[in-house]
Amino acid sequence: LWLVGRSAVQAADFAAALAAERLGVGLVVAPTLAAALDAADAVVTLTTSRVPLLPVALRADLLAIGVGAFRPQMAELP
Repeated sequence: LWLVGRSAVQAADFAAALAAERLGVGLVVAPTLAAALDAADAVVTLTTSRVPLLPVALRADLLAIGVGAFRPQMAELP
């Protein structure tokens, strides 16, 4: 599981919290969003962002799911 956060510290903190849950999933804090997208088969956004987080052009074989945008003014995906 690749993690990307607003900052490396936030991503590392989230990874540590998930690791403490002992889910049995390997966690990697990605150095950049682009690095995570290059390595991923799927991407799931979990934010309350009001601006798109992902680039408009994604690989044709990449599954993208946005689950955090629960109001019309929120827009995780372009």
